[in-house]
Amino acid sequence: MVVGHLAVALAGRRASQKTSLGWFVAAATKFGLGLWHAIPATMLVEGLLWIACLTIYLRTRLARSCVAVLALWCQVLVVTALGAMGPFSPPPPSVRALALVALAGGWITVPWADRGYVERSTA
Repeated sequence: MVVGHLAVALAGRRASQKTSLGWFVAAATKFGLGLWHAIPATMLVEGLLWIACLTIYLRTRLARSCVAVLALWCQVLVVTALGAMGPFSPPPPSVRALALVALAGGWITVPWADRGYVERSTA
């Protein structure tokens, strides 16, 4: 997860920003693709990451029922719609509103959608 976050952060930053990556890259090294300045490119990269993560999840988890499949795909539909609307929506009215939406949208509904899935056996 840390590597994925680092990849997204470096893709979004401008190359003029100095980034310290710890022991394997000097602190003065400049990284970044500046994707956050191009909404279509940002949406493309985030969409590809979303598809990759969903593919990994579906290959490692197995649904126990049709209800679990329906719950997961409802969650995928909602998250995809919110992600697609994000760049074109106004900012949240307050930090509290943002926190409530994040809490309801992630920490509550994701475990609910995942509870009908079990780890796929490797055998």
